[in-house]
Amino acid sequence: MITENGTVKVRTATDEQMQKELSGNLKTYSLIMLIIGPIGFCAFLTLYLVSVFIPIIDDFTAVMFLILFGIDTCLGIVLKVQFNRALQIVRTSPKVFEYEFFADYFTLNEISNGETVTTAKFYNSQITRVKNGKNYYFLYISQMQVFPVGKAELTENELQVLKSVFRLP
Repeated sequence: MITENGTVKVRTATDEQMQKELSGNLKTYSLIMLIIGPIGFCAFLTLYLVSVFIPIIDDFTAVMFLILFGIDTCLGIVLKVQFNRALQIVRTSPKVFEYEFFADYFTLNEISNGETVTTAKFYNSQITRVKNGKNYYFLYISQMQVFPVGKAELTENELQVLKSVFRLP
């Protein structure tokens, strides 16, 4: 909603769709790593065992590849766990972000369980990056602090105001 002062007010609820869009291809990368890691590990383990009888690969190379594919598998597991943990947090403690965008800054009210738990003011110069997703804009204050703004909640006029303020495509 555009207020009488020319600011844009919008509410965005966190949900699984938002978290999946924020995480991007993390799930895909973890699945690829979980497929390639064990296959590569088994292939080089087989080559190593065969090389005991027929010299195909030397010990050092085989062990390096076994370690490499073992690490790949472990990283895939870690990424998958992190992705699932992020989804679980969104499911168990959904939040609503209320924004009011001014020319040089925006204010934020974080609402959890019907109560305002955080009120903050961020200057536009504090935003390090704006990610234009399919259904959301993600305003990055830091690597760990990201605020979603739902596109569906914005009218065309509000979208144009935000695009001009944040120089969005």
